[in-house]
Amino acid sequence: IINPDLEAARETARILYLPTALEVNSFAHGQTEMVKFKLPAGNILVGKSVMELGRDICSDILICVIQRGDEIYIPDGSFVMEEGDIISFVASRSHIRGFLKNIGFKTKQVKNTMIVGGGKSAYYLAENLDLGSVIYPRIITSEAIIAYVRAKNNSQNSNIETLYHMFDSRVEAIEVRVDEASAVTSKTLSELRLKKNLLVCSIYRRGKVIIPSGQDQINLGDTVIVVTTHKRFNDIKDILEK
Repeated sequence: IINPDLEAARETARILYLPTALEVNSFAHGQTEMVKFKLPAGNILVGKSVMELGRDICSDILICVIQRGDEIYIPDGSFVMEEGDIISFVASRSHIRGFLKNIGFKTKQVKNTMIVGGGKSAYYLAENLDLGSVIYPRIITSEAIIAYVRAKNNSQNSNIETLYHMFDSRVEAIEVRVDEASAVTSKTLSELRLKKNLLVCSIYRRGKVIIPSGQDQINLGDTVIVVTTHKRFNDIKDILEK
């Protein structure tokens, strides 16, 4: 059963936990999160490549999607970030606030909140306070329904755990459970022929969040977070080029 009020409450709680973020999506039972923010003028990331970020500032996060104007990018290490970019990154929940603080964002958690109504007045109040995030229960509920249907589509044994539509549904972030050995398991990511516009951005293994490099591999029992512009992703083997 999908409860619209519960889904909206969860989304609100995530935003109050990290009000700097434009969007926060949770995976791996809340241990991994994907956070969206806008890169302001003068930020230390402006002019840096994704590779330089990992080398010089923080190796515990991974930039997975960047929107620049109307264009969407699944960036590689050479991609250079610019002022105004909308950036989504993935990290262990315990590392997110530290990373944002290190790059110059205020990360104070909201401690006192009064909720009065939920109609147009609350919408306009959010705009005037410049919260940057507005909760749409209908959209949140539809996302939950889509994720559930996709997880059950065609098979009761589907291994999709979580699915989010991002950037006006132009990108999907998918958490997949690895239940059986296949062409993607027990090989390093650098050995796999992955589809273009697709990124394996996190592996959750026995309670540990792994931000993978090319030398990491997907093992039986892992859950894997994949970000892609491809549609109808239903199985971990779909990361491979045909």
